[in-house]
Amino acid sequence: MQPQSAIDVERALARLAANQHGVVSLAQMRAVGLGKEAVKARARRGRLHRVHRGVYAVGHPRLTNEGRWMAAVLAPWRQVIDRPDEVVAAVRARLVPCLPSSAAVRR
Repeated sequence: MQPQSAIDVERALARLAANQHGVVSLAQMRAVGLGKEAVKARARRGRLHRVHRGVYAVGHPRLTNEGRWMAAVLAPWRQVIDRPDEVVAAVRARLVPCLPSSAAVRR
């Protein structure tokens, strides 16, 4: 269900970010009612900060380790396979139950 008003959109975005260590995916923002141009406008105004392709920090760019790990989890897998340490750390921190079987993490 999509939020009905701009306030609902802001609240949904804030709730997502709070529950995900300060980061949200582009797909999640679209699901709460933000279009591509709205995301771009927020990024230009400094309200969103790109962490990975399709993943943004909300409000400020400074993330905790958990925030960086969550960003790696939310990013398209092809974007993070080159950064296996962050993915493995996210799994170990139980942010995700396990790696998908198609993700071959090599050192």
